[in-house]
Amino acid sequence: MRQRDFDQNTIILFGSDHGLLMGEYGMGGKELLVDLSAKIPSIIHDPRVPKAQRGRELDHLVSSLDYTRTILDYAGIEAPLQMEGRSLRPLVEGKATPWREELFLESLFTLRDNPFQEGIRTPRWKYIRMYDGVTSFKEAHVDFQGRAPEFEMLFDLEADPTEHHNLATDPKHAAILAQLREKTATQSIAINQRRADYMKANPVQPRTVAASKKAMK
Repeated sequence: MRQRDFDQNTIILFGSDHGLLMGEYGMGGKELLVDLSAKIPSIIHDPRVPKAQRGRELDHLVSSLDYTRTILDYAGIEAPLQMEGRSLRPLVEGKATPWREELFLESLFTLRDNPFQEGIRTPRWKYIRMYDGVTSFKEAHVDFQGRAPEFEMLFDLEADPTEHHNLATDPKHAAILAQLREKTATQSIAINQRRADYMKANPVQPRTVAASKKAMK
C-alpha cells in the first residue's frame, strides 16, 4: 500500500469467519454460542486517526452486523432503514457515544444435529437457551414463545471467562437467570417480527422451471 501511495487514504477493516471448536468442551465445529466459536476478530485501521488514539483495544459489545453499516458510514452512504447493526466509526474515532449494553445471539444452523440456539451477552453475563433443531425448518419452528427450552446455560464471564461453569441451575443466580431469560424472549419475539415484516415487504419470487433451465444454459 505504501508503494502505491494508498496507505494514507485507505481504511482497513479486518474480520473473519467465526471461531472453531477443536476439542474444547469435548466438541468440534463452530455452531455453539460459547465465545470460542461465537467471537470474530475485529480490527479497524483509519490512517486519519491521531497517533495517540491508535492501537487502542476496546471492550464494547460489537457484532459482525456492525461492519456493513461501518463501511457505508466511511463511504458516506446512508444505510437502508431495514439494515441492522451500528457504525463502529465513532468508537474508532474516540467519540463519546452511547453504546449497547447487551447483544442478542442466535444460531439457527441445525445440520449435524445442532439445536436451535439463542441468548444474550452482556459485559459480565452470557445466557444461552437451546431447542431441538429441525433440519428444513420454517418460521414457525423458530417461534419459541411459550416453549420451555431443552437446555440452558448461564455463565459469569468475570469469574469464568472460559465458560466452563454453567450456573443455570444454581439457586443463587436465579434472579439474573430470570432477567436474561426475559431479555432473550423479548429480543427473540422482536427479531421474528422483523423477519416477518421484511418478508412481507420483500416477497420472494420463486423461479419458474423455464427460467431456471434458461439460467443453467
